[in-house]
Amino acid sequence: MTNTNRPTIPPENGDEISLREIYEIIRQKQLAIIVITVLFAAIAGAYSFIRPENYAYQACVSMGVIGRDANGQPIFVDSPQGVEAQLNNAYIPFAIDSLVNKKKKINLPTNDFKVFSPKDSSIVCIKTDAPKHLGDIVSQIQNTVLQRLVNDNTKISAVPKASSAANIKQLQATSENLHTQIENVLAQEHTVNTELTLLKTKDSVLQNQSHRLTQMIDEMRPLVQKGIGSVHNDSTALTMMIQNNQVAQEQQQLFKIEMERSVTLPKEQASLLNDLNALKRQENYLNAKVAANAAQMELAQASLKALQLTHVVRPSSPSLEPVGPGKGVFIILGAFIGFILGIFYALLSNALKSNKE
Repeated sequence: MTNTNRPTIPPENGDEISLREIYEIIRQKQLAIIVITVLFAAIAGAYSFIRPENYAYQACVSMGVIGRDANGQPIFVDSPQGVEAQLNNAYIPFAIDSLVNKKKKINLPTNDFKVFSPKDSSIVCIKTDAPKHLGDIVSQIQNTVLQRLVNDNTKISAVPKASSAANIKQLQATSENLHTQIENVLAQEHTVNTELTLLKTKDSVLQNQSHRLTQMIDEMRPLVQKGIGSVHNDSTALTMMIQNNQVAQEQQQLFKIEMERSVTLPKEQASLLNDLNALKRQENYLNAKVAANAAQMELAQASLKALQLTHVVRPSSPSLEPVGPGKGVFIILGAFIGFILGIFYALLSNALKSNKE
C-alpha cells in the first residue's frame, strides 16, 4: 500500500529537493511550524515584559576657547575631536576601573559609553543606555569623567588667562603714567600762557609810560626853549639847566622803554611761543599714545572676556522615556525566529525520516 503522505523524491537525483516538495513539507508540518512560531513569540513577549527597560543617560561639556584665529574661528584649549579620543582611551576606562570594577556584581563595559561631538560644535557628550538600577553609577561615571576633564582644561587655560590679566594690568599702569605726563604738560602750558599774558600786560604798562614820558618831554621842550631866550640871571640859568637835564633823562628813559618794547619783549614772547608749541606737540604725542594704549587695553579685555573655560553644560540625566526595542518589536522578532526554526524543523524531520526509510 502506497503512503500518499510522503513526498515523492525525484528519480533523477535523490539528493536534490524541489521547491514544490519544500512547499508540501511545510504544508504537512504547518501545525508544528505555527506552534513553534507562537511559542517563540510568547517567549519573546514574556521576556519583553520582564526585562529591565533601558534609559539613555547623557552628559555634555562645552570646550573652552582661549582665542580666535585669523579667520575669527575659535581656538579651543583642546579640540572636541581630541577630547573624544581622550575620553575613550583614558578618562572613561579610568573612571570605570575606579568606580565599577571594585563592585563585582556590576558589569559596565567601556563600549557602553558612547562619546560623540555634533558637527561644527564645541560640545562633547557621553551617552550610555542602562537600566534604572544602574542609573546612579552611570551618572556618577559620566559626571566624574567630565569634571576631571573640566579641571584639567582649567589648568591649561590658566596660562593664557593669567597672561591676559597681566597684560591688562601693565596697560592700565601705562595709561596712568601717560595721563600724569599729560597733566604735567598742561600745567606747563598754563604757566607759559600766564607768562605771555604778563608780557602783554608789561608791554601795555611800558606803552603807557612811553606815552606819558613823550607828553612830558613835549610839555618841557617849549619851556626850555623859552628859558634859553630869556636868561637874565644865574637863577634862571640854573633852572633852565635843571629842566634841560630832566628832559634828557626822560628821553633816555623813553629810549630804554622803546628798546625793551621793540627788542626784549618780542624775544621773550617768541621764546615762550616756541615753548608753548613744543608743549602742544608733546601733548598731541601723549594723546596719541593714550589712544593707542586704550585700543590695546580694549583688545586685551575683549580677549580676556572671550576666553571661555571648559564647563559642563548638561550633567548626567536619563531620558524621559525608555529606549531600545519595544515589546512589539520583541514579539515580532520572536515570531520570525520561531517561524524560521519551524521551517528548519520540518525540513530536518523530513530528511531524517527519508534517510531512515
